[in-house]
Amino acid sequence: MMKQMIKRLSALVLSMLLVIGLSATAFAAESSVTFQGKKKGFGFGPGTDYHTTDLFNGFKNVMPGDELTETVTIKNSAKDCDYIKLYLRAEPHDAEDNTPEYNRDTAKAEGKKNESVATMDEFLSQLNMTVYNGDKVIYQSSPDKTGKLTENVYLGQLKRNKSVELKVVLDVPDDLGNAYANRVGEVDWVFHADCYTEDSLIQTGQLNWPIPVLCGLGILLIAVGLFVILRKRRENRA
Repeated sequence: MMKQMIKRLSALVLSMLLVIGLSATAFAAESSVTFQGKKKGFGFGPGTDYHTTDLFNGFKNVMPGDELTETVTIKNSAKDCDYIKLYLRAEPHDAEDNTPEYNRDTAKAEGKKNESVATMDEFLSQLNMTVYNGDKVIYQSSPDKTGKLTENVYLGQLKRNKSVELKVVLDVPDDLGNAYANRVGEVDWVFHADCYTEDSLIQTGQLNWPIPVLCGLGILLIAVGLFVILRKRRENRA
């Protein structure tokens, strides 16, 4: 059996440009997570100016009252894994890794604030995010709380070239005010894959007993057979 634990961070980055009194429909960009194998790990798209691993380009420039939805497609494209078991969890954002690819000069030019973990969490606490694995809700809370995603959540078993979809819904309250204009928030998602080959598969209905157990059963059957033979001989002599 071949098994490997693969971990990569994907930042959920939310930036908000508030326009009070206006409303708009937000259209989601295509988001993808591709497991490329034990050595290459995961690849993320589409990526943004904030992070190359940012999955949520559609969660930018949102406004009060918006409800934004993005679908994240997770695919097993590994050539060295016949199937994987896929997991997801969320971790508090690292204070030393705030928007590393979005430098202060660019932020200043676009009017973005220099965020700390505290200000990010305070901003994210005003929002609500729901994550669906199929029809099952695996997370529902404000994005600053990892909640049920603190521990690995099993997303499913994926054969090679198969995929699973997560639907992520972000709700922005109507009364969110100007204090949150030009704010940025980040949440780190960790994808984890256990990698297996066909040799490790146990076919349905097939018994996979170890050799010592089989030997023990064989000895037991021989002993029972000898007991029956000796008993018949004694009965015949009587």
